[in-house]
Amino acid sequence: MSHITTKMVKSKGDTRRKVYVARWKEGTKKKEKIFDRKRDATKFLETAGTDPARELDIYGSDKTYVEVAREYRLSLIEPTDGSDPIGEQTNRTYKRYLTYSAFVLQKHRIGEVNDEWMRNVRDYCVMNTNSTRAASEAFRLCKAVMSYAEEQSLIKGAPGQKLKVVTSRSNKMQERIRKTDQVFTTDEVRSLLRAADALAQDKQKQRRKAWVAYRALAYFLAYTGARISEARGFPRVGFLHNQNLISIRQKATESGEIEYPKTRDGIRDIPLVPELVTPMQEAMRAHDRNLVFSTRNGDPLELRNLYNRMWKPLLAKANEMAADEENELVPVRELGFHALRHSYASRLIAANVDLKRLQVWMGHHDPAYTVKQYGHLMEDRAADAALMEKIAV
Repeated sequence: MSHITTKMVKSKGDTRRKVYVARWKEGTKKKEKIFDRKRDATKFLETAGTDPARELDIYGSDKTYVEVAREYRLSLIEPTDGSDPIGEQTNRTYKRYLTYSAFVLQKHRIGEVNDEWMRNVRDYCVMNTNSTRAASEAFRLCKAVMSYAEEQSLIKGAPGQKLKVVTSRSNKMQERIRKTDQVFTTDEVRSLLRAADALAQDKQKQRRKAWVAYRALAYFLAYTGARISEARGFPRVGFLHNQNLISIRQKATESGEIEYPKTRDGIRDIPLVPELVTPMQEAMRAHDRNLVFSTRNGDPLELRNLYNRMWKPLLAKANEMAADEENELVPVRELGFHALRHSYASRLIAANVDLKRLQVWMGHHDPAYTVKQYGHLMEDRAADAALMEKIAV
């Protein structure tokens, strides 16, 4: 069987270029030839092999689904079409979700996958994931792999594209509850910030010194709604005190590289909340490094270290202080950094911030996405209660 695929090769200088690879078999031997144009590779395959008269199927790829799924994921890490590469966390998530379809199709050649097998994948995703959302994402990636295979001329048409995971009313309600449960309440945020204040005044000098930066980071996340990657890559020049703005222009990857936000909408200016000024100024006075939250070498703080050295102790301190009734604080749930971002959005909504500002300040690409993410927080329960009083008999 023969087929055409693509790959990137070195060109002049440090550049790379895309080429088309014609692959075929002669007896038991696999051969390939590189072309600059796809049509040349296709024309070559029409007569490739020891028997020019034999009929060749250019869609007869001998690759398995697992091999193509791996190639698809690598194409997202190093895209050749000018699009932004996916991040490390997204790559790990995609890799995990693709294991569901790989379990069903692992021994299948890519050309053997049809609509019936795609239904089997969908049903397996529904039965073996813990939510409809996860099942939908796992099946979406399977369909994306098949579309990629069609794009690479490994198959003639991508099967199963019209199939989808149906979301029931009960699943929609569960998703809504899940979203609500992942948001810190205003009282919980207050507990976290008071705990950060206390740790920054700890009796131990070393801990007190570390918490000058950690306290500022807690306030930064609570009062900007920034993603943890954006906070880890935040430069001191982004703190525009004189303009009352926080300027988000970059982020830090998990490996510590500084790069632009994932989308152009991630580049934004956020109004500076007065409560954030003092913690940020104290953190920046403690060093002269470019990144506000960094190691002694000026590198972004490692995410794992932040969880172990800052986040877990902060949660523990908040709950310790909440146990003392005199502090008038509430216990804090063990949620992640992202719950502070959601809490920031919920407080903006409670303050009646309009949808366009909410979208821009959260760094979303579209107001519709903002509504999808936070629409469940936009309910005015006080107004609802007032309406119920009006209809009383």
